[in-house]
Amino acid sequence: TAKPGRIYESVYLWTDLDPAATLEGTEVALEDERFLFLSYHDKVQTPDMDLVELMLQRTRAYWLLWSARTHLPVQYRAEALRSALVLKMLQFGPSGALLAAATTSLPETVGEERN
Repeated sequence: TAKPGRIYESVYLWTDLDPAATLEGTEVALEDERFLFLSYHDKVQTPDMDLVELMLQRTRAYWLLWSARTHLPVQYRAEALRSALVLKMLQFGPSGALLAAATTSLPETVGEERN
């Protein structure tokens, strides 16, 4: 039961796959386009393939724009961008804090071992 004043966070998963197979973790051979749609703390309308495609396009546009605006050195740009994307995805939006353990395996210098 929900208690007054407490915040409950939810994760929602929608799919057009067989619900029983999804819940049981059964291996499924995909013969055409299917989707798994995950939403965090946001109950959206029941998605169909059109909504999933739209959300995918919006997500792709967001990350392409973010990548284009990110100032990186010319040398090793692809590697630096990949690392920046990983760190950005591990960032807590409201505060900018990073999941600390995720940074321990990033090298401080190109070609060096982990920290």
